[in-house]
Amino acid sequence: MHIQSYNCALYSNSFEETVEHLFLQCDFARECWNLVGVTVPQSQDPFQVLEVVRAQLNVPFFMEIIFIMSWRIWTVRYN
Repeated sequence: MHIQSYNCALYSNSFEETVEHLFLQCDFARECWNLVGVTVPQSQDPFQVLEVVRAQLNVPFFMEIIFIMSWRIWTVRYN
């Protein structure tokens, strides 16, 4: 698949749009997570980030929150 740019649509071609950037590192994503009381760490390992988010949420349905937040970030960014 040929794409004109692999850079984040919200920044002036400064950051490559990786999965980690899209859902965790982008300022937009960070603000979304902040709305539910989660501070995403700078760690590059997504599994470590998942554990930190789980601990911050401290609810048995934390995965549902992660799925819904990820879906909303995706739909807002790409609609």
